[in-house]
Amino acid sequence: MHYLITGGTGSLGRELVKVFTKEGHDVTVLSRDPHKQASLINEYPMVRAILADVRDYASVLNACRDVHFVVHAAALKRVELGETNPDEYFSVNVGGTRNVAEAAATCDVRHALLISTDKAPAPANLYGVTKKLAESVWLNKSNGHTAFSAVRYGNVMDSNGGVWSVWQERIKRGLPLVVREPEPTRFCMRKVDAVALVRSTLLKMQGGEIFVPYGVPAFSLWNLAREMEPDEDKWIIEPLGPGEKQHEILVAPTEYVEKAYDDVWRVLPRRTVRSQCVPMIFQSERARRLTGAEVVKLLEGT
Repeated sequence: MHYLITGGTGSLGRELVKVFTKEGHDVTVLSRDPHKQASLINEYPMVRAILADVRDYASVLNACRDVHFVVHAAALKRVELGETNPDEYFSVNVGGTRNVAEAAATCDVRHALLISTDKAPAPANLYGVTKKLAESVWLNKSNGHTAFSAVRYGNVMDSNGGVWSVWQERIKRGLPLVVREPEPTRFCMRKVDAVALVRSTLLKMQGGEIFVPYGVPAFSLWNLAREMEPDEDKWIIEPLGPGEKQHEILVAPTEYVEKAYDDVWRVLPRRTVRSQCVPMIFQSERARRLTGAEVVKLLEGT
């Protein structure tokens, strides 16, 4: 099989490249950072690499030729930057997604999977708005041959730029931890969990669904901070940033969920089904809570 991964030099993309190439599949990566791409090709010389932006439709169309599966992971993701750079975020996250969807449909790709986020349901920031729109663009692009689905998850702890790595670096440099208030909660996933979810969804998807993992634990950022730096005098406590939520959700109150397979559920719009209260397990404030020590143990075991 032949896989295309947009944003394939990111944390998720590199993990997918490792898995797919190990299984003997052909892999094409489309990304726009030449340094990250050179590093990837140095490690995986068998990968076809296209240096381009998802906003360049001709390049995206070229990347989609002879491809069976597309994983669209390319996006601008920093919440705080989205608040001050709306045009760029809309251009990449919505316009770029439209290009990938159009190219996948034109090339009759079998399955096209959008990587979404827990910021998309009931969005409170510009980034979340763009990902919610990206979901709509993606799921409504059907040509009768290509199945378009999305997967939502949140807070991959061991990814680049995650709070775990940021706080580890600050402690290493003797700098205080920057902790937000009021006390935030987040879902807790690892890259290996995200990869497993993407792989299973690619095989199970039929088109038109948004898949969410069931039973993902959550944690308090304050509890993790206490575990990593018990001396709270070494903290800098700041209010939540622009567009930053205290708690996250995987399913909005206007959506309906039902079991899809194993520990994965799918989201349907409420207008198509009966009313439902969203299960608490899809809310970081009420999901099963890990202690700070449990989070550290989980991540140190990856």
